[in-house]
Amino acid sequence: AGRYEHYSDVGDTESGKISTRYQIVDGLAVRGSISNGFRAPNLQQEYYSSSIPNYIFVNGIGNILGNAYVAPPGSTIARLFGAQALKPEESVDATIGFVAEPIDGLHATVDAYGIKINNRIVQSGTITGALVNTLLLANGLQPGSVAYYMNGVDTTTRGIDISADYLTELGG
Repeated sequence: AGRYEHYSDVGDTESGKISTRYQIVDGLAVRGSISNGFRAPNLQQEYYSSSIPNYIFVNGIGNILGNAYVAPPGSTIARLFGAQALKPEESVDATIGFVAEPIDGLHATVDAYGIKINNRIVQSGTITGALVNTLLLANGLQPGSVAYYMNGVDTTTRGIDISADYLTELGG
């Protein structure tokens, strides 16, 4: 299978999947697939912002009322702290497994899988400190902390799924 998509914010993408199943003997088959995926940043990740009052400690002054900001990645304040435009998350996954029916009514499967996601979108850590306060004040904001969404991590997930069921008739 194949798919082409166009996103006005992040461009074009092509994705696909190849899947196969081969029956070795009656009651035993092997199956597998490989595919790639694409997930564009959602509206919340690109445009969400908040400002929550929060007490912070400022050297030489003590505790003062400031703000904990979550800034959109494209905003001036987030860019001051290194934010860049969000890129799409891209993934590749593969599976291989066996399907068996060793006796009538008993179905069993064993599937191993791996999923690799690049450019995963996460929220940055909370950025604080004297330089943060200076930059916030210079931009007409209260001192405090800043966070934003970013393409922060690449992840890999691996696992094995095992399932079995037995179908029997218990009566009318």
